[in-house]
Amino acid sequence: MFRRSAKFSACLPLDEKVLFSRIKIEGILESSLGILVTYDPSRAAPHVLGRHTIPDTGLYSVCLAIENLWLAATAENLGVGWVSFYQEEFVRNLFGIPAHIRPVAWLCLGPVHSFADIPDLDVISGVLAVHSTRFCTGKAGGRKPKNLQFAEKT
Repeated sequence: MFRRSAKFSACLPLDEKVLFSRIKIEGILESSLGILVTYDPSRAAPHVLGRHTIPDTGLYSVCLAIENLWLAATAENLGVGWVSFYQEEFVRNLFGIPAHIRPVAWLCLGPVHSFADIPDLDVISGVLAVHSTRFCTGKAGGRKPKNLQFAEKT
């Protein structure tokens, strides 16, 4: 995983490389708990409401469950990190996951002293997450998001 982040960093422009170097990515080694979330499209198939016409509905449900876990953890003063520097095949082999089951998220959970008002990625890289207030108010805190042209009204 650390080779993946180094490879990603190597392809960044210098200013972004400096910003990326400030992001903590070794939470997997320090967290209290690791959770591997998977998706099995064959579970309860083929008669699952929603998946009959939109096969990815199951995957979307998994992502929403992760968000709910994240919100619940935050309410309990637990931090959550989503490990993203891995290849699915590596994780599948590491944990012995059958080929038809997809590893969706490797999460790290643990206690935190405090939560920032603005997410670290927003502060460090200046790349805005699309917050619900943006959709409700059409504003992004006075800042224009980078690389989110799709979020602009046309």
